[in-house]
Amino acid sequence: MTKRRANNEGTIYEDKEKGGYRVQLTAPDGSRISKRFKDPEEAVTWKNNKLSEFSKKLYVAPQKVTLRQWREDWLEIYKKPNTKPRTWEEYEGYCERYLKDIDNIEIQKLVGFHITKTYNAMRKKKISEATILKLHNILNDMFNQARIDKIIINNPMDDVKRPSPKKKEMVKLDEDEILKLLKALEGTRIYAGVFLMANTGMRVGEVLGLRWKDIDFDEGIISISQNLQRSKTKGLAKELPKTESSFRSIYVTDEVLAVLSAEYQRQQADVDLKKSSTVVCNRLAKPLEPRRFAREFDRVRNEIGMNNVTRHALRHALASLLIDNDVPIPEVSALLGHSDQAFTYRTYVHSRKDATKKAAAAISEIFKPKTDTANVQENQKETCE
Repeated sequence: MTKRRANNEGTIYEDKEKGGYRVQLTAPDGSRISKRFKDPEEAVTWKNNKLSEFSKKLYVAPQKVTLRQWREDWLEIYKKPNTKPRTWEEYEGYCERYLKDIDNIEIQKLVGFHITKTYNAMRKKKISEATILKLHNILNDMFNQARIDKIIINNPMDDVKRPSPKKKEMVKLDEDEILKLLKALEGTRIYAGVFLMANTGMRVGEVLGLRWKDIDFDEGIISISQNLQRSKTKGLAKELPKTESSFRSIYVTDEVLAVLSAEYQRQQADVDLKKSSTVVCNRLAKPLEPRRFAREFDRVRNEIGMNNVTRHALRHALASLLIDNDVPIPEVSALLGHSDQAFTYRTYVHSRKDATKKAAAAISEIFKPKTDTANVQENQKETCE
């Protein structure tokens, strides 16, 4: 077997016994890497590419880490400490349900083809494009962390087409429909909560987590500082609001204060409920479960033929009504607790077909031909003469 060196940057061997050429290099971590080629030009090209990786600090040591092993580490180390329990459970559930066919592939061998094939299999099972997009975002985050940790060189998601779900048409409610729903809910234990959602845009979790001590009846201000959610790991628990912008104080109308005051008096008049610390509670004066709130809401809305109205639709309706009445986007965004005003605009203005109707009317008025006042007066004078 003869040996040939190339600038002391690795070695290419011609293997006369087995045939072909073998390249041997010393990696930055001190380990030796080797690969066999039939063609000497391929051997030189591979060697030069590897040396380029070394110099650019792009080299990652070969590892037999499977996708399952990495995703479990990623969820435990990077997501669990920094993510709300329900979100973490959602991530875990998506991975368990949809990645089984590629779970045992080594992460360094996984390419865009494997991901695209997974997406296509999901589509054959009629799984929504919105669900596929959620999985796409999870995988992108997961592989990007693997790249940062030098487990892979490139993120394979760069070669995967991003799913594009059709935007779900928002259920539109007008003032009469909202009043009809509220009228039907009068007398129920969730009436005050739904009234709050319709008049403040509060999220369901924020309403269920609202305590009496969070309401300043004298100033007419509600302070939002917690969320009530149920998760498998923590059960029913109070969490911090969704984002920093979700911590907010909301000025409310006299009508809202009147409904809240009536609910407080109702609870105080009931021996079992007077110990309740929350605005919406169950029969034991404990915070009401989100699923029980949903069940009661759905029952009432179905009884009055508003089956397609979701709880979140009230939040959407309020935002749309405010914008229709010329309330500035920053103020609507602050009320809803959005962290990004652009999101408020995209959701409630940009998607509406009539979003530019007022602008078009204004433009028409601006460019309308102006009547020459002097000529009109002169013509009127001549007519009179």
